[in-house]
Amino acid sequence: MDKVIIGLASAILGALVNILAKKLDFKGIVAKAEIENKDDIYDNWRVLYDTVVEDRKELTKANTELTENNKRLEEDIQELRSQISDLQRQIQNIQSTFKKNEEGYINEIKDLNDKNSKLKRENRDLIERNALLTEDYISLKKEFKDKKKEDG
Repeated sequence: MDKVIIGLASAILGALVNILAKKLDFKGIVAKAEIENKDDIYDNWRVLYDTVVEDRKELTKANTELTENNKRLEEDIQELRSQISDLQRQIQNIQSTFKKNEEGYINEIKDLNDKNSKLKRENRDLIERNALLTEDYISLKKEFKDKKKEDG
């Protein structure tokens, strides 16, 4: 009977340990915690991956837009350079025309100054001649009066 009691006690004790072990399944708790931890890590990595993928899409889109804008700006710059070149040619043509006109005006002014000087000399000569003729006229008129008085 002792053996039966000892066997029975052993069985009860074994059952209690087994029940306790199942209720307090430390390995299971640790394994479950590790699995939950791995699931959290996976979820965090998945969120990070999705975020990076989304950021990459946005950056790719922004890069494409910037590339297109850059291409348009380069075309605009080339067009502006062409317009500047055309304007510079027009300015050179205008400056050349102004220079030719200026030279023509300067020559015309010189010619007019020469004509003016010539006309001033002719005018001075005519004034002197007029003065001489006036003196001659006065003197002839006086002579005529004097001769008329003598004859008369």
